[in-house]
Parts: sequence; C-alpha cells; structure tokens
Amino acid sequence: MLWGSILSAAENILNNLTSVEDYLSTAMMQTRKTRLEEIFDSCIEILGKPVEKMSKNDRISLMMLLKKENAFNYQKSVPFIADKLNVSRYTIYKDLKDIKELDINF
Repeated sequence: MLWGSILSAAENILNNLTSVEDYLSTAMMQTRKTRLEEIFDSCIEILGKPVEKMSKNDRISLMMLLKKENAFNYQKSVPFIADKLNVSRYTIYKDLKDIKELDINF
C-alpha cells in the first residue's frame, strides 16, 4: 500500500511538471509569434502598401526590411511570412536568394 501511494505521488509530480513544460513551451511560441507579427506589421507600415497590392518589387523591398529587422531569425518565420503574403515558402526562399545575389548588405 505504501508503494502504491509513493508511485501515485511520483506520477502526480511528473504530470504536473510535464503540464508546466507544455505551458511554458506554448507561451514561448506565442511570444515569438507575437514579436514576429510586430516586426511584419511595422515593415508593412514602413512600406506603406497593403499586401494585396504589392508587386514583386514591393515584396522584395518588404523582404529586405524584414531581413534587416532579423525577422528570419525566428522559428517558423518563412511559413508565417509566406502565409501573410499569400505566396509559397518557395517564393520566400527565392526572394531571399535574389536579395543575396544582389549583394545587398544589411
């Protein structure tokens, strides 16, 4: 009976630790996403053109601003930005490659 109580208590402790870890991971991801959204929104504001009306050159300019603000250092930034711009991840990677080939320093 004593072992059953000890094992039950240990199981409860482990479950509590696991739920705290999940909560912290979720909170950290939400914070990163929020900061990435802030960066994205500020770059859109600087560019002064809504996503729906952007040309490829506008998109490249936005990508340069995002790169300057280190937006691509955030986890899952490429899918996030691709979704916001209504383009594929491939398009984002291609634009980043084009910017690099232009040898533009940030």
